[in-house]
Amino acid sequence: LVVAVFSHLPQLRPHVLQELLAPAGLLGYAASTASTAAASARGPSRDFLAQDEPPLSIQTSSALILQLIQATALLPAVDTDLPGVLEACKAPLNWCDRFWASLMDKLPAAKAAKSEGSSDVKAFVEHLIADLLAVQHSAEWPGSTLMLRRLVLALNTSKGLQNPDSGVRLMCIDFLGAVVTQIVADSKQ
Repeated sequence: LVVAVFSHLPQLRPHVLQELLAPAGLLGYAASTASTAAASARGPSRDFLAQDEPPLSIQTSSALILQLIQATALLPAVDTDLPGVLEACKAPLNWCDRFWASLMDKLPAAKAAKSEGSSDVKAFVEHLIADLLAVQHSAEWPGSTLMLRRLVLALNTSKGLQNPDSGVRLMCIDFLGAVVTQIVADSKQ
């Protein structure tokens, strides 16, 4: 239902994204599923089957975010010229940028409330990155590669690696390290 609203009612997209990233939305859900130390160590449950062969499961929240981004894409006609194709790509790029910017805005507050905050933004982003990396080569999830690329761009902004807060910069280095580690591992295979 959320994907249908996001897809067919563009005027409501900012509100849907805002609600999903609110403490009562996905961030709150991620914090509640990893409330104990043991659950936090093993990570949230990955109960959404992302692909059948080989079986691969990701978090439901990651699947929802990917589906929202993919729902904004409008496929151009086969005979569309390059400017038409680029125009069709603007919406997913825009919403990836908005999503990452919204999360990057929450990093300073996440660092400040690191102890037992209502939502652990860092853990949410780490698990989301792990899921995006897990499905990046899957044909069913083309939005994962786009989201990873836009994440790397978002990390290199004043909200990320150029942030005056050293704690935020450290979190961004951790995020970037997770992406680079997987890329290096993939290149060795």
